[in-house]
Amino acid sequence: MATLFSFILAFIVSLLAGNAAAYALAIYLRSTEEFIAVLVVLVLAALVSIVVFAVVYLLARHPRVFNHVAWGLAVLVTVLAALAELSDPIFGRSPVLELLLPSWIVILIQWGWVRRRWGRTGPPGAREMAMTRWPWIVTAVALVVVLNPGGLAVIEAALRQSVTDWFRSFWLGVTLGGAALVLVLAWVEYTIRGRRIERAIR
Repeated sequence: MATLFSFILAFIVSLLAGNAAAYALAIYLRSTEEFIAVLVVLVLAALVSIVVFAVVYLLARHPRVFNHVAWGLAVLVTVLAALAELSDPIFGRSPVLELLLPSWIVILIQWGWVRRRWGRTGPPGAREMAMTRWPWIVTAVALVVVLNPGGLAVIEAALRQSVTDWFRSFWLGVTLGGAALVLVLAWVEYTIRGRRIERAIR
């Protein structure tokens, strides 16, 4: 029963996080009818993903299996989002970005959640094997910083490089500098988590 509750919670939390990201993108991109389709697809994606992870949870003997499955789901979502370019013209445009990033977030959260649960209930030594070096703190902070009107506006200005925008070079520098900072902080957190895992294994 505890395991079932954990999976239900993983589904709910991941879907809420994915919806939050989708709403932020939809508001900034001024989505209309296509956003309804995004929400429906996101729910289906979260449901399919948690069912796949549940099956893997029952069969897995090593945490690497969760990694392979997560990558597979991410690739599948990417392909499906690319196919959205061929969506019905009634939507006006294809909601690729609103589908892709939220779906990745859903998969990431479910991957970490289920893998951690497997580490608690799996075979001897599973807890140490299931510990991950993924920089969760940096990832969460980066998503909060980016997925807001200010962050999205800066990134858009950096990518567009409009000739009428006198600050285009500045916005590009801010975006590249922010990306570099995220990578450095992610590497630091990754290293710290790696050392904790090594101490736990010893």
